[in-house]
Amino acid sequence: MIGIKKFAAFVGALLLITAFAFAPAYAEGSPGTKIQDSAGIFSASEANELDSQLQAISRKYDCDAVVITISSMDDYESYQYYNNFYEEYGYSKNTVMLLLGRDDGYCLMITFGKLDFYISESRIDEITVKLKDDISGGAYYQCALDYIENVEKYFGEHAEAASNVNRVVDNADLITVAQESTLRERLNEISARQQCDVVIVTVNDIEYRSPMQFADDYYDYNGYADDGLVLLISMAEHDWWISTKGYGITAFTDAGIEYIGEEIVPYLSDGYYYGAFTRFADLCDEFITKAKTDEPYDIGNLPKGPLNVIAYLFAVVVGLIVAGIGTGVMKSKLKSVRQQLSATQYVRENSMVVTSANELFLYANVSRTARETSSSGGGGGSSSHSSSSGSSHGGGGGKF
Repeated sequence: MIGIKKFAAFVGALLLITAFAFAPAYAEGSPGTKIQDSAGIFSASEANELDSQLQAISRKYDCDAVVITISSMDDYESYQYYNNFYEEYGYSKNTVMLLLGRDDGYCLMITFGKLDFYISESRIDEITVKLKDDISGGAYYQCALDYIENVEKYFGEHAEAASNVNRVVDNADLITVAQESTLRERLNEISARQQCDVVIVTVNDIEYRSPMQFADDYYDYNGYADDGLVLLISMAEHDWWISTKGYGITAFTDAGIEYIGEEIVPYLSDGYYYGAFTRFADLCDEFITKAKTDEPYDIGNLPKGPLNVIAYLFAVVVGLIVAGIGTGVMKSKLKSVRQQLSATQYVRENSMVVTSANELFLYANVSRTARETSSSGGGGGSSSHSSSSGSSHGGGGGKF
């Protein structure tokens, strides 16, 4: 009996060990996994391999790379649906997601956080062209592998670029290569000397975000200093926005940002973008210096624009011409008038004698207007808000 019990225990232990040995390491939906195969598209070994590669990328670049499968994409075309996935599985604020539909052969890539800047819409389009080719042939596993390869490639490119901070990012191609190089040197010099990053970025479209959100996130997620500002130009809706951070909030008040906008918008509206950017750079240098040496430019304390000598002379000449024409016309109407006797010739000599004189003050009208002053309670200073990263930003903008 004892031998049978030992044998039974041995067999039971062996079966248990075997079960654990051959059980898949991957469990769909378990915490920490980067692949959620709810549609059962991949085999256990495929899912394990994909999760292993996704985990490695996520650790290396401190961003989550994820693959999620569902049965059909028919009912899931809204951004909110993808956002629900993102929140449900507890991924980091910086995530790139591949969503695969099993029944309709559909795939979609969507990014969150700073990955909106790592992987542009044009690059996502390039990637998904290849992925759709894989899916059309039924190669879902190969599709996921190609996705991983491209994500790692673009993560690596951005990590390399981040080591050299780029303060002029002309994605909308508004200035020439030579102008971009000159402008970058200027902004690098100002940023280093003032210890405050000055950045310019142009894009064709900001998609679903507001100019404020895009500018805030771009500054936060692209390696710039804690003190600085960025000028965003978005061509789709002709938006401009200045986002400030750290000391930038102090140096660039709401009134100061509005003033800068008034200075650069005429250039932007005329399509002279390089002129707008160089004027922006000059003003940034001036504003930071003013804040450090005295007090920030603000209401009642804004810089006075340079006097346009040519415009002044033109106005004077035009005024003289108009005045000359007017007096000439009036003079011509007096040609028929002849000289008459003067008033003294009508007065009899010694007929009027003044014996006394007095001055009597009757009344006076006085108009007083309150003079505008700048104070902490007078609407000056900088308003601020929190960005998606939790950082405090100031800023302002408009249309051109």
